[in-house]
Amino acid sequence: MTIQSDGKIVLAGTCIVPPVEKGFCAARLNNDGSFDASFDGPGANGTGVGR
Repeated sequence: MTIQSDGKIVLAGTCIVPPVEKGFCAARLNNDGSFDASFDGPGANGTGVGR
């Protein structure tokens, strides 16, 4: 976890990817705690979360 200079929070680590596989996930949150839709993490889906 880290906080960027603009106050956004970046999280990364292992996660469960359905149905039961472990994978790498990353997410970026806005200052209000909502997912940052401009973030294209692993998987580049533009939802604020990448797998």
